[in-house]
Amino acid sequence: MGSGKCRLSRTRAVNSVRLLVRLLVRLVALASLLALADLAVTPVMSRRQVQALVVSAPSATAYMERAARAGHPVREYRWVPLPTIAPVAACAVVLSEDEDFFRQGSVTWRAQRVLMQRMLRGDFSRDGSGLSQQLAGNLFLNANRTPRRKAREYLLAHELGQALSKVRILELYLNVVEWGEGIWGIEAASQHYFGVAADSLTPAQAVVLTSFLPAPRRELDYVLGNLALQRQEAIIRKLWMARLLSDRGRMQTLDRVREWRTQTRLSGSAREGWARVAALMGDEAPSFEAAPADPLAPPLPRLCSTRRRGA
Repeated sequence: MGSGKCRLSRTRAVNSVRLLVRLLVRLVALASLLALADLAVTPVMSRRQVQALVVSAPSATAYMERAARAGHPVREYRWVPLPTIAPVAACAVVLSEDEDFFRQGSVTWRAQRVLMQRMLRGDFSRDGSGLSQQLAGNLFLNANRTPRRKAREYLLAHELGQALSKVRILELYLNVVEWGEGIWGIEAASQHYFGVAADSLTPAQAVVLTSFLPAPRRELDYVLGNLALQRQEAIIRKLWMARLLSDRGRMQTLDRVREWRTQTRLSGSAREGWARVAALMGDEAPSFEAAPADPLAPPLPRLCSTRRRGA
């Protein structure tokens, strides 16, 4: 009698577990279907907006709108075509943010491998996105670092890559990303930090400006830090590898960046720091490279390649 009750209890327990497992499997399957449906809709919903970017400049982005709602309104936003941006500045951004941009598709897989290694270690501090992915996020997404957002970013980057040329993606990126508190686009940043137009940026200015991108709202607190100095030195080396700087130009640019850091700490102003550098070291000549529109200039994809020096 007792053994029969035990067998009945065990049977009921097993059946309950099986029921629970079946329920969990169904819930997981349903969640997976909903996630796939969500991802499938993402490129469809944005296709018209992406197609408009072929010829039009966006008046605002998802990041701009979200920042405004959070109390960080747009202070400066100026659109300029890529030929009116100093090539050394455009290449500084490419070499800093996505060195493989012109050599790979919409997703930079080397960066994704590094991202996965960090995630496996529990490090979610950076998202490992290349230029196309960053642009997709800026234009259409929020800043949440979730698997869903990352998947949507991949899909939207692919959609951008299908509709737009690499040069157009770079032009959009330079014009819509944030370079400081409420400062959007490289032209606004050039005027704000140095008092010059983007077509007049010198190598040292381009290096400094590019180093604002990882933490734009921290502005000088980040750019004058040790981590940013390492980044600035790395960008200078890559510009030299791309033959945008000669041996002498590499050392002069490094000296100017270091002096700018010192003078900006003393003055508390990026523009004043640069004025003091000019007074101490003389004016810096703009990049010697021709603009991309010049028929004698190398195409921008080749201009921004560290393989030009052959090392």
